[in-house]
Amino acid sequence: MEKLNNIPVNRVFEGKPSEAFLEHNSNRLEQDDRYWLTDWDKKRRWDCEFPEFHQSEIDPNQTRTGHHLYDIVDAVLEQVDYKQYAKAGVKLSNATITNIKSGLIKYLAIWKWEDRNIHRPIERGKKYSYEVLSYVKADHALKFIKADGDHMRFPYPLPEEL
Repeated sequence: MEKLNNIPVNRVFEGKPSEAFLEHNSNRLEQDDRYWLTDWDKKRRWDCEFPEFHQSEIDPNQTRTGHHLYDIVDAVLEQVDYKQYAKAGVKLSNATITNIKSGLIKYLAIWKWEDRNIHRPIERGKKYSYEVLSYVKADHALKFIKADGDHMRFPYPLPEEL
């Protein structure tokens, strides 16, 4: 089967954070030693792992890896890294770019918070909604990557999809 450059999903998912996610999130916050970030920025960053964590809990085809090379092993798409949508473009770290170029990451799952992509701090017992927009072939996304200040971004949707 030929794998497509873009696999649209456009589906909203809703869930409460599991105890496993809350423990994972708490550990990440505790270990985050980036002194230049505020506590709010750190919380927002680690809360953004909720969609990938939740997907691995509800989709039997997705398994979390537990390391930083990529987020998920998907039974069909192989190695997938979840990336949050932004109007300015989807941001990729240098490590992610390296992992795509080396073939470690096959697809990028593009997602956003359902309520205008605004972060709401994740708390025990509350429901959160996010939309998985699509799976973009990672090496294809790199064709459109551009510097944006200190960040590297690619536009989403990709230009040829408009």
